[in-house]
Amino acid sequence: MTDHAAHNDAEAGSNAVAAEVRATETASAVNLQQLLVEVVKFLVEHPEQVSVEEVKQSGGTVLNLRVAQKDVGKVIGKQGRTVRSLRTLLDAAASKLNTRCTLEIVEDEQDDAGAPSAE
Repeated sequence: MTDHAAHNDAEAGSNAVAAEVRATETASAVNLQQLLVEVVKFLVEHPEQVSVEEVKQSGGTVLNLRVAQKDVGKVIGKQGRTVRSLRTLLDAAASKLNTRCTLEIVEDEQDDAGAPSAE
């Protein structure tokens, strides 16, 4: 193989890598959302009520997680260990995609509004 042919192969390879990086950046939020949804569904009693809203910001992406009111404690975990682990997982996945991601848990008060206390 000549030097010129090797240079063309290397250039084609770098163009393919650049295209892959652009495609990954475009799909990064979707993949992080899917990752979060799939993991959280295994933690909660009402997986059908798990939803994630993506908010783009200048510093990265904020993922707003909503779960059933009764499942908030399960997602947070004892002393916040579960949510800390979820944030660590998202940080690792986001760093692989060269972006930043923040997880926020959104608590809705409407699920049990007006319902009598079970005490």
